[in-house]
Formats: sequence, C-alpha cells, structure tokens
Amino acid sequence: FDDVLPTAILERGKQGFDMPIGEWFKHELEAEFRDTVEALDSDLVDTAAVLRHHDAHKHGTAEYWKSLWSVYVFARWHNRLRKQGVI
Repeated sequence: FDDVLPTAILERGKQGFDMPIGEWFKHELEAEFRDTVEALDSDLVDTAAVLRHHDAHKHGTAEYWKSLWSVYVFARWHNRLRKQGVI
C-alpha cells in the first residue's frame, strides 16, 4: 500500500484496536448476554451475581465489562459443549 497510504501511516508503530464491548453489553448485546448467562448450568458461576453486575454496568453505577466479557465467553463455551453432550 505504499503507493496509496501516506508515509506517516506506513512508518508508524503498531496500534491497538479497542472494541466497545462495555457499550455493546449495555445495548446491542444486552439480551444475548443475559440469555447466555441465564442458560449457564454450572456450579462454577453465580449467575444471579453476574446478572446483578450486568445491571450495575448497564445503569452506569459500575464498570464491569472486563469480568462480564470473561463470564460471557466462558458461558458461550460451556453452553456449546453441554449442547454437544461433551459435558
């Protein structure tokens, strides 16, 4: 792309790409998050506590997106394996 992009862009260092996961959990992914966590059948996670944290995050009284993301990914993985009969 050296014939298309400016030299300043070509020669700069790598930059991260942030995704607005916290905002997605408040809006676009709210229902998906809640459905996924509510379907989680595991003694490893207190789903009621997770949903309370989600409510606090959604209403802006706390910033829990990192822990919510971890639980969401775990719940998706666990639910998929349970559906496949692996666990």
